[in-house]
Amino acid sequence: MTFIILLTAFGIYLGRFLRYNSWEVIQNPSNLFNDILSIIIHPNKHYEAWLFTILFGISLNIGFWVFNVFVNSKTVYND
Repeated sequence: MTFIILLTAFGIYLGRFLRYNSWEVIQNPSNLFNDILSIIIHPNKHYEAWLFTILFGISLNIGFWVFNVFVNSKTVYND
């Protein structure tokens, strides 16, 4: 699950900072994939992408954990 959340954080980075939309996968995939490969191959050049992805992924994981704890504790108290 953590891997999916990190991919989600990376997708948010692509949309928020590089201004990609979901239809770009079909309409103009070469630019999108070139940018993704550049971020993966040259992590020192794109440290802000990695920093955002990791920090936002951590915050999403914490939010997911808190939500699960809340839902599970609510279920226990309702029984």
